[in-house]
Amino acid sequence: MGDKLKEITTFTGCFIAGTLIRVQRNLDLPHIMWKQIEDIQIGDLVLSRPEDGTDIQEYKPVVNTFKLDKKPVWVLRTLELVADFINNPTLSSEIIATANHSFWVCGIASIAGELNSLVLTQGRWSRLDQLNNGDVVQSNNKYFVVLHATQLYQTEEAHIAWALDPEGDGYGSAFDLNTIRETGRINGKFAYNSYHSENEQGESEYIPYLADVYNFEVEDYHTYYVGTRSFWVHNTNCGAFTNPNDQVP
Repeated sequence: MGDKLKEITTFTGCFIAGTLIRVQRNLDLPHIMWKQIEDIQIGDLVLSRPEDGTDIQEYKPVVNTFKLDKKPVWVLRTLELVADFINNPTLSSEIIATANHSFWVCGIASIAGELNSLVLTQGRWSRLDQLNNGDVVQSNNKYFVVLHATQLYQTEEAHIAWALDPEGDGYGSAFDLNTIRETGRINGKFAYNSYHSENEQGESEYIPYLADVYNFEVEDYHTYYVGTRSFWVHNTNCGAFTNPNDQVP
């Protein structure tokens, strides 16, 4: 991000390097519509939408870019809602960000992935670490049900992190942060992961995975779309922003 990259002391929500951002197509490169977040520059045009949920999508300029060093990160796992999941199943999608990054929540649904289970609610912004199983987050044109949001922990490999299963002590999934994809299962307490410490009570604790993270500010609408699934997110850790006069888009 060049000389204009800002190191910020006020902790805002951010994404890891490699996270794709939906940008305006370059006329010279008409098939390129994504840019990695660490390469976003001031003046880039990113797809955005008014933060109150108004159903308008426009490309807006980036006015600031930010980087934070070595922050704990979480993984959000979702499943696209489709009309006939049994005969047309979709794979889960992952996005990795800090716990306080805000996603647009617009309903609830079954984690079985059936679109007809979707119940729309008034839209609101929610921190990643406050997303619950069954919450529905929105992309630019689809709905995704949250399977779980979980903190990532260290392993012996610098680019590999792992997350506990919501119901399992010591069982979970490993993630490659270079590709932002699950790489396998972890079975058994501390299996695949010798990185743990003891707290004051002598109990073992996993060590949070720390990563350099990035964010940017968008003019006017203050939102953008991330990942190949185009999840709609806010450009700050704005908390639970809602507008009671606006209905779910």
